[in-house]
Amino acid sequence: MNLTTGEMIDKLKVGEVAENVNGTMQITKKPSGEFVHIDHPQGAMIVNERVSNTKWFILPNYVSFEEAMTALDNGKIVRISFSGTLVKVSQFLSLKGIQEALGEPVGLLDLIDGKWTIEEDNQ
Repeated sequence: MNLTTGEMIDKLKVGEVAENVNGTMQITKKPSGEFVHIDHPQGAMIVNERVSNTKWFILPNYVSFEEAMTALDNGKIVRISFSGTLVKVSQFLSLKGIQEALGEPVGLLDLIDGKWTIEEDNQ
């Protein structure tokens, strides 16, 4: 989902990275609340006309398979991204169920090396 600069500022959490849609700029939020460029962490983001008129997306915060399984055991919502498809995984979803949801064969190594995310409680 593409975000306006204002929406990106409102949604970006500390440590997350936002990238503009043409991939030329990455911004992160520091614990102080300051928004800085990844390439120049000492330089605060300046909202000029170029920055103001760009569209953004927040990069996923991928975790390891082990972290995802621990989060799943703790009742969190986890998802795996595979070949551009994002699938919500529950404790009761088998490998066959994941394959069916993705619409293609997935092996155990695909899961272990997969792009896993953990959703925040408030989403």
